[in-house]
Amino acid sequence: MGKTDAEVREALTYSARSASGQGIGQFVLETPAERDHIAAVARAIGIAGHASLRINPEVQRRAPELTIASETVAAAFKQDIEHAERFFEHCGHNEFCKLDGLHIHFGSQIDQVEPCASALRAVIGLIERLSQAGHTINTLHLAGGLGVDVDAAVAPTPADYAEHLLPLLQPLVDDGLSLILEPGRTIAAGAGVLVTSVQYIRRDGATQYIVVDAGMHTLLRPALYDARHFVWPVQVAPMHVPHDRAPDQDMPGLDTADVVGPISESADFLARGRKLPPVARDDLLAVFDCGAYGSALSARYTTRPLPPEVLVDGSTATVVREPETYENLLSCELKARKLDTQRRVSFS
Repeated sequence: MGKTDAEVREALTYSARSASGQGIGQFVLETPAERDHIAAVARAIGIAGHASLRINPEVQRRAPELTIASETVAAAFKQDIEHAERFFEHCGHNEFCKLDGLHIHFGSQIDQVEPCASALRAVIGLIERLSQAGHTINTLHLAGGLGVDVDAAVAPTPADYAEHLLPLLQPLVDDGLSLILEPGRTIAAGAGVLVTSVQYIRRDGATQYIVVDAGMHTLLRPALYDARHFVWPVQVAPMHVPHDRAPDQDMPGLDTADVVGPISESADFLARGRKLPPVARDDLLAVFDCGAYGSALSARYTTRPLPPEVLVDGSTATVVREPETYENLLSCELKARKLDTQRRVSFS
C-alpha cells in the first residue's frame, strides 16, 4: 500500500541491476489503482515488473477479544476469492505489470493449523480456475504470523504446519510453482527482551501502578494491538522463579499491578492486571518476546531518546546500538535551511 513513484522506480531498477535478474521478485497489489500506478512507472522507464494479488483469509484466533465469528470470516474470504477472479479478469493482462502470483495473508498470531489448510484449499481452487481462464500463477506467497507462545506452549510448531500444508502444496511445486513462506514475527520475537527500570510504585484506589522508564515509545505493541507480553522482575526470590509464562502464576506473595510508562497517555502501558512479585525503585523488569516489532516500532515520542541495544551470545554481550543522546535527537532540527516555496520540493 502507498507505494511512491520513487519506491517503484527503485524496485524495478534494482531488479534490473541484480546479478540474478530476480531483484525484489514481485510487488504485492490490493487494488487496480496500484496495478495501474506500477504499470505506468514501469512503462516510463522501460522495465517490466511482476506482481501478486493479496488475498486475506484472516484465519480465526482463539483470543476471545480478537475473534471474529467464523461465518463472517468465511463470507469475507469467499468475497475475496471472487474479487480475485474479477481482478485477474480486468487487470491480469498488462505487459508492464505482469500479474502472475498470489499473496495469501492468513492473519497474525495464528494458533490453529486446520483453518490455514482450509484457506489454502480454497486458494488452490482459485489457482485452478485462473489457469483455466488463461492466467499463469508462478508464485504463491504464504504470509501472516505463526503463533508465538506468549503464555504457554499452545502454538503449533513449524512441523505441525508442514504436516497439514505440504501435502496440498507439493503437487503445485512439482508443477513448477515457486513458494515463498513468510512466517512472521515467530522467527525473531523470542530473541528479544526489553529490560526496563522501576521508577515509582503508586496506588490509585485499588489499582497499583509500577511506573517504569520504558513505555509505548519503547514497545508499542501493547498499545497498538493490545498485545500481551510476559513481564517479570529480573531478580526474584527462589519462591518467585516462574516455571512457565502462564498468565496467572500460582505463587505466594504476588501483587496485582499495571506496568505503565512515563508518558501521560492512557495507552502508555506494557502490562495490565498482572500478578507480580514485589518490586522497588531501580529494580529491573524483563519484558519478553520483543525481538519483532519492538525496536522497529520504537519512537522518540515526547522527545525521548531511543535506548541502546545489546546483542547477547552466550556469555558475551556486545552493544550493537549506542543509546541515543539529546544531541543526536536534535541534530536534524538544528540544520535549518530555506526552501523555494515557488516549486515542488522532493526530499527523497
